[in-house]
Amino acid sequence: MTAKKLFRWSLVVIWLALTVYLSSQQGTESGELSHKIAAASYTVFGKLFPGTSLSEYHAVLREVAHFTIHFILAALAYRAFAISSGGFKTGIVISLLFCLLVAAMDEFIQCHSPGRSVEFIDFFHNASGVAFGTLVGILSSRETVS
Repeated sequence: MTAKKLFRWSLVVIWLALTVYLSSQQGTESGELSHKIAAASYTVFGKLFPGTSLSEYHAVLREVAHFTIHFILAALAYRAFAISSGGFKTGIVISLLFCLLVAAMDEFIQCHSPGRSVEFIDFFHNASGVAFGTLVGILSSRETVS
């Protein structure tokens, strides 16, 4: 395995581990973490949305987090699969299937974590992140030329 492949796959594995860690948090732990992030970022970004309360901002931030986590995973996964599968089209298909499976697994893990639940809208945000992350991976990759 070349250094480039090893680096790309290391990023995928690290991001996947973070995704599983966050999914498996209990409801109170997950809520406390996202509330801390919301409170810290609300002082800066809350000004962009006048009239939005911290609690409304927190709810939106949690949905954006679903999208963002899977967006990053998909961009990283596409780059790794494209270089490993030997092609642009194969990389797209394998990456999309892998990341959608992870998105479904994310919700499955949450339904087995105390205080968490499965929400179709969360899976929708996950899948949207996968689609856009794959697109960004494709657009930012030199492997698309082959």
